[in-house]
Amino acid sequence: MTESQQQELDPKQEKPVLPLPNNDQNTSSSLGAWNIALGLWQRVSALPHNQRVQTITIVTVSLVAVQVSLLLTVIVLAQFFNFGRNKDGFYFGLKDQSAEKTSTVNDKASTTTSQVPLTYIVVDSATGFQNSGILVKKGERVILEPRGRIHLSLEQAYNSARAVKPTIIQYGDKQRLEETKGKEWLQKQQEWIKQPTQQEALETSNVFYRGWIGPEGELEGSEFFNECLLLQGAPWGALLVTVMPEQLSPQDGQADPLGILNRYRESHNLKLEELKPVAQLVNQEFIAERDGYLTFIVNDAVLSPFYLSSKEDSQSKVYYDALNEALKRSSGGQGRNPDRKFSPLVLYADNLGVFHVTIKK
Repeated sequence: MTESQQQELDPKQEKPVLPLPNNDQNTSSSLGAWNIALGLWQRVSALPHNQRVQTITIVTVSLVAVQVSLLLTVIVLAQFFNFGRNKDGFYFGLKDQSAEKTSTVNDKASTTTSQVPLTYIVVDSATGFQNSGILVKKGERVILEPRGRIHLSLEQAYNSARAVKPTIIQYGDKQRLEETKGKEWLQKQQEWIKQPTQQEALETSNVFYRGWIGPEGELEGSEFFNECLLLQGAPWGALLVTVMPEQLSPQDGQADPLGILNRYRESHNLKLEELKPVAQLVNQEFIAERDGYLTFIVNDAVLSPFYLSSKEDSQSKVYYDALNEALKRSSGGQGRNPDRKFSPLVLYADNLGVFHVTIKK
């Protein structure tokens, strides 16, 4: 009997086994992977020296290439798809960003329900006091960023637009017009401006000295209505802001601004001087002088039975009484409402345009 046959018959004889890593948690899959790796290493070791070096080099380069590819993939995902990892694990940006935004909004909402970090409102130049819906506390600071353009006279805007063409024909360089547009065209236009409607547009009685203005307003006043300007000393058309003790209704936008101020002057000591031109605020910062709601209005002439000042001979009241006396006389015996009154905002009616205001708290 040979030595190998004796080993097979002897149950106490230990069979040689392959060395394994000292790890009690190895599974059958890891055992298979270890055997495969060991088999590959044995094959590589059996190769001639030159082939063995070449094989090891190829394998090493391949592994490095795979690692570099994985690294570049992670960088691309992180850069363009917001791939990352947080306490909940890995994520792609859209889902995680939504969660973060929701969390941020909830945190702000839980802090206060009355504060709005960023609000955008529109202020109509043809309307009186306009409520923003933003509640502020006394001493609170808000940033006001206005933009937009308005016009304080629809008639003047119309006069200006209507006079453009006839003015060009009347006062333009005839030689250059003939060279650029042709002699026949110029003759036709010269006949056109002789029409009564076009001559009316050229009349010097038509005024159009007002232009489109920004929130800062304009210094060009009105000799007839200068004393009726809502906030004396501030430019015409300037955007004004104040804090009303209560939230005004949409109907208050058509009400007498001086009547509203008078209402709160008695109950909350609100003064006309609390109206502030937005464009003159330092660093666009408005400081609330009382608790209440941010309210806006354009600075224009108001014809009101309430006094702009303590003077009983207020020009605003004089004009208001004159208009209503004329209205009363014209309504007599014609079946019209004799109690009808002129709107104190009658001079706001021909305003054009709006201001847009961004409010940051």
